[in-house]
Amino acid sequence: LEEFLLARQLAGGSILAACKAFATEHRPEVKRVKLAAGIDAFIATKQRAGKKGERTYRAKLKPLLTVEDPLDKRPIIGDVFADTVTTKQLSAYLETFGNGVTRNDHRKRAYSLFSWLKRQGYLRHGEELAIAGTERTKEKPTDIGILTPEVFAKLLEWIRKEHPEYLAAVVLAGFCGVRSDEIHGKKSDGGVARNTMVRQKWSDIHLDERQVMRVTIAKENTPANRNVPLAGEGMDAALAWLQLIPEGDRVGYVCTAGAMENVRWLAIEEGFDLPENCFRHSYITYAIAVTENKAKIANRAGNSVQEIDRRYRVPMLESTGVEWFAIRPKPKPPA
Repeated sequence: LEEFLLARQLAGGSILAACKAFATEHRPEVKRVKLAAGIDAFIATKQRAGKKGERTYRAKLKPLLTVEDPLDKRPIIGDVFADTVTTKQLSAYLETFGNGVTRNDHRKRAYSLFSWLKRQGYLRHGEELAIAGTERTKEKPTDIGILTPEVFAKLLEWIRKEHPEYLAAVVLAGFCGVRSDEIHGKKSDGGVARNTMVRQKWSDIHLDERQVMRVTIAKENTPANRNVPLAGEGMDAALAWLQLIPEGDRVGYVCTAGAMENVRWLAIEEGFDLPENCFRHSYITYAIAVTENKAKIANRAGNSVQEIDRRYRVPMLESTGVEWFAIRPKPKPPA
């Protein structure tokens, strides 16, 4: 009714004539597509360009079709024609995400979608995108969970004894800062990609005089072909622990798919308190404490210094960093 009254105010007694004029003047510019089909086409285009459209966009765009109004339980937007989606609808949709980081991430993906739809002729040229009228929200500082050297030492010895097949993965995560995704891929990689292509290879880990590892497949949009030292600068722990693994086992991939997910589940069942992303957070925190060089550690971790300070690092004394990288395997008792 509000829309009708405003239309009547603007067009006087000629609402139908105004609608016909609008249709004649504007609609021929627009190819109509339903939002679900537009999302599928957008993702398919990204996939063909080798940009992992399914993994990057699907989960963040599907809610445009499904998120419901808290009161009437109907989709706020739904599978409507893309050119009918309004700023008011998009704002209401974004307000359903309480976390600022999540909200801004969904807004970013929606912006990419609607920009692409406009380039394809599904939205009118010369008009501002409806999503552009929505607001980014302020992101609250994220909790950065780390492990103490004492807890990590106990965890490593427990993994060594009870689940040695996961030892290399835990060492790379805690002493080299390698992402779980880079160690064994994401769940969303699926099928062949998850089982073979996206995993760290032993052939890229050099325990000889080079004492360095190359990240086999770096996370998308991060520095590729990055190297991480396994020793030096007082950080020799990774080398010491990886040398425990029999040479005959250092072939193929360092772990099975989903190794760090299994480690987390098993360790929590055992009573270990493992905050989200704690191995990588801990590595970055303690490595910066030891080296006092954020830029160097950011490069090894495949992040910017700004992201390191915002999401990954807890200020720590150098002595505690030294303690972290001084963790060594306990000698096995004689048989």
